[in-house]
Amino acid sequence: MLHTNYSYKVIKIDNNKAFIKDELENETYEITLCELMSKFSLPYCFTCDSMQGLSFDKEDKVTIFDSNIPHTDREYFWTAITRTRQLKNVTVFIHPQKDVEQLRLFRMNKYLQIKIEGYKSQDKKKNRIIEPSKFVDVEWFKYKLIECKFQCKFCQERMNFEIDDGKFQSNITLDRIDNKLAHTKQNCQVCCLNCNIRKK
Repeated sequence: MLHTNYSYKVIKIDNNKAFIKDELENETYEITLCELMSKFSLPYCFTCDSMQGLSFDKEDKVTIFDSNIPHTDREYFWTAITRTRQLKNVTVFIHPQKDVEQLRLFRMNKYLQIKIEGYKSQDKKKNRIIEPSKFVDVEWFKYKLIECKFQCKFCQERMNFEIDDGKFQSNITLDRIDNKLAHTKQNCQVCCLNCNIRKK
């Protein structure tokens, strides 16, 4: 009896037949190739989360990807590496530095976009006039950060943007010059979180 959301191992494919094994029950089933392709997802890799709590056999080899990219933390790596019973069977793939930087930039863009959406929500709640063409956007935000060399306008301290152990940390904010107006490009300046709080 085959179960939904269950894992089966393909033992052999012969002509139009596939032989799959339920390794927990130690039973083998014969099905058509058509049934295999229509009813089963064939995994070429597993996510770390989907493998949590499972272990491979002694001889199974594991390749771990994403070990050095910004969103990966130590817990992820530990969970992945402990799926095998012998460390000699583990290969760790290291991404080239340019790929890592691309992912970091993508993460920064996403972070800035989320901040901007938050500012838009604030303005809507306070019934401030929002003109899409004048509202701050990611490119403007990044340009202003580069222009000020990541230094706060008020205290001159460096503003940070870090992804450490998979967790995102930043003290970058936008301060409105005229608090009656929305977060427009003409009405905003970049500053650190502490100064923004003090100004309030």
